[in-house]
Amino acid sequence: MLDNQILDNNKMSVLTPSPTNDDSGAFGVALHGDGAEVAYNRISGSDAFSYDYGRDGAAVEVYGGQGNNVHHNVAVDNHDFSELGNPRSADNTFAYNLVRSSLAGSTFLITRGGASSLGPVLHTRAYNNTVYLSGSSSQGFVCYAGCSPDILTLRDNVIQAVWKVGYADAPLDENNDLFYGGILQFSKGANSIVADPRFVDPASQNFHLLSTSPAVDRGVNDGYSFDLDHDPVPTDGNGDGVAMPDDGSYELPAGSSGSSTDTTSPTQPSNLNVTSVTALGLTVAWTASTDNVGVTGYRVYRNGVLDGSTSQTSYSFSGLSCGTSYTIAVEADDAVGNSSPLASLTVATSPCTDTTPPTAPLLVSVSGANAASITVSWGASTDNTGVAGYDVYRNGALVGSTQLTTYTFTGLTCGTSYTLAVDAYDAAGNRSTKSSLTASTPPCVDATPPAIPPNLSATAATVSSLTLSWSSSTDNVGVAGYTVYVNGAKVGNPTGTSYTFSGLSCGTGYTFGVEAYDAAGNISGRASLTAATSACPSPPPPPPPGSPCGTAATPPTSWQHVVWVVFENKQYSQIIGSPNAPYINSVANKCGLATNFYGEAHPSLPNYIAMTSGSTQGITDDSGPSSHPLSVPSIFSQLGAVELLPLQLGQLRRPAQPCRLLHEHPPAVQEAERTPDVSASTRRAVHLCDAQSL
Repeated sequence: MLDNQILDNNKMSVLTPSPTNDDSGAFGVALHGDGAEVAYNRISGSDAFSYDYGRDGAAVEVYGGQGNNVHHNVAVDNHDFSELGNPRSADNTFAYNLVRSSLAGSTFLITRGGASSLGPVLHTRAYNNTVYLSGSSSQGFVCYAGCSPDILTLRDNVIQAVWKVGYADAPLDENNDLFYGGILQFSKGANSIVADPRFVDPASQNFHLLSTSPAVDRGVNDGYSFDLDHDPVPTDGNGDGVAMPDDGSYELPAGSSGSSTDTTSPTQPSNLNVTSVTALGLTVAWTASTDNVGVTGYRVYRNGVLDGSTSQTSYSFSGLSCGTSYTIAVEADDAVGNSSPLASLTVATSPCTDTTPPTAPLLVSVSGANAASITVSWGASTDNTGVAGYDVYRNGALVGSTQLTTYTFTGLTCGTSYTLAVDAYDAAGNRSTKSSLTASTPPCVDATPPAIPPNLSATAATVSSLTLSWSSSTDNVGVAGYTVYVNGAKVGNPTGTSYTFSGLSCGTGYTFGVEAYDAAGNISGRASLTAATSACPSPPPPPPPGSPCGTAATPPTSWQHVVWVVFENKQYSQIIGSPNAPYINSVANKCGLATNFYGEAHPSLPNYIAMTSGSTQGITDDSGPSSHPLSVPSIFSQLGAVELLPLQLGQLRRPAQPCRLLHEHPPAVQEAERTPDVSASTRRAVHLCDAQSL
């Protein structure tokens, strides 16, 4: 592959978000075979986005190739000059190449040892290359995963990079090189140096050596007879009587040493202008530059890449694209490689006259759908000048354009069929035939609520419960169930058309409600009514004189006993007025009876805490006093010091059933434990008994 210009290979052939480590492409030249010669080419722009590596690309990629010779090439702004992989790759040589790049992460050469799945790559040799990398993260060479002298040999190179001039994880075969710029992460050879190479003018891309460069005459003979300019190698550049190769790709001519060396650049070419333009080419001309010795020629660039050289003051570009803008630049050179500043202008080729339409999009298919949208995808069209984009249609009407190969149609109706189509167009307005398909959105989702439950009525009221009944609701799909409420609070979800509310208070009015719902979660309006539980039983009459309970109009100074009888696990209506509890009813008739009460919490202890102190105090279990030490006001503090004594009920107690002292319910126990030093004469007793003990 000789004398070619290889430009802007900036597309990856494999580019996927997953799996990782499979992206590949953006190669100027890819060497998979053996014995190839790649020489006298200009390769630029081999750089592309990669999911796996951020950026990737190479001017010359070697994968499985052996015995290839890559020499006397100019490489500009490639991500890498060369990367080598595959254990079959071996015995490849890179010599007298000029590699320059301003890209942030450019690298001259990457190779690897046997610890890599892509290695080892044996016997890579780099001789007399000039490398100038100005990107902030640029690296000269990288040899990893088991670098060794059998992996990489470096001789007579000039390598300048910003971040690292080189990295090797083990010693390599390196000597007689010149390094400058970034850090060295390798074992430098005994005859290698770190020094400014002293190029003539890097800003003007002139990488010839000044006569004072430390690279002059410091190389060894690697078997090459001419440099990148085709000047002879070696020469006695430093005038010491011994001709030795210079480091780098340019040889300083013999006799160039001393103060007489020309370091003056030619003047900038002036009056750069366009003299003719076609759809595929253009010609520019300029006024000649001047030089203190003499101008030898001009270098001409297109979009920053060298397009060619001429000794004339005009130049014609060919192989351009119609209707495209280009930046053209020209610089003058003298005999020793001094270059002038660039003169530049921007010019566009004539508009395209393309009449060839793109091919039709391939294999249009649905890749996603919901109730309001359908996404379609297709294979890319091709065109003689390039596809500019795609138009998409719904039921024959244009609805949008895209440069991608996928499009989402929005604003659709659920459960509806559509004819969807796409065509391709190019920059000249040529349009392909349409590719189409028929697709449907998913069925509509039910959004209709059931009817309000009719004929709501209350029946079977008791002192603590009430039954609500209603007729079945109707729904466009079907009723799934009902939700019932008491005083606005949800209490149940029956599937039938009745519900019994329990745990109500006697003689109390409530607002009851019921709603219907369907399987889609739609809820009807709420039907409601107000109804009351049965009236509370009449309290017993006041105790007659001589009863066992205190009835004095004025309470005594002190109480001798307080007996508090508690219904536990029983409802009021199950005890008061029941013929099955004659003794309790006789006590209730003779003593006080509370009629407005309710359970506070389960288990028992929080109820007793609330009864005696006004709140559960955060207690939720039945553990003993040591687990819940309390220091809050209670009825016991109002009664004075309290002592728990065995209860003698007298006529309140049936002889066969003594009142049970409730040690498992600790409010009084806690109070007694806190006042152990109160004298017996001032103590009183409070007895907490449940109904089952009487």
